[in-house]
Amino acid sequence: MFYAARDVSLLSVAICIIDHDGKICLERSVRSDVRDVILCLAGSISRSTRSGLTPVR
Repeated sequence: MFYAARDVSLLSVAICIIDHDGKICLERSVRSDVRDVILCLAGSISRSTRSGLTPVR
């Protein structure tokens, strides 16, 4: 199981994902744009954990 948190501001989104043991799997800041957030997540986590994400067209 993974846990995700985000801190959203007008210019950026800080994203942190940790596993069930509390180990940080991803810690990154991206522009406050839905496309950038999805690209960050899709490029950083395994296929099995991103099955619920859909690409932005």
